[in-house]
Amino acid sequence: MLKTQGITQIATDRAGLYAFRISGKISDDAMEEMAEYMNTAFDVHTDKVDMLMIFDGFEGSEFGASWDWDVIKSRFKALSNEDRYVVEGAPD
Repeated sequence: MLKTQGITQIATDRAGLYAFRISGKISDDAMEEMAEYMNTAFDVHTDKVDMLMIFDGFEGSEFGASWDWDVIKSRFKALSNEDRYVVEGAPD
């Protein structure tokens, strides 16, 4: 289970479903750790995965957090490895 400052994985009862609660300000390190976690998940699963992201008191992310190589790679991998992507409480 992934737990970083601001990103907490939520247990689910279904294999292939990854749920996360996102809160506070997300650091570059936390964003990178989540990206690495999901890159591994994409590599391990033979089927596509589903993701649920719950934003709760989200205050944004550190400048440049989205430009880490693992973060960029996870976004491209998601295009072919994700089936459903659900977001609750997303910021404007």
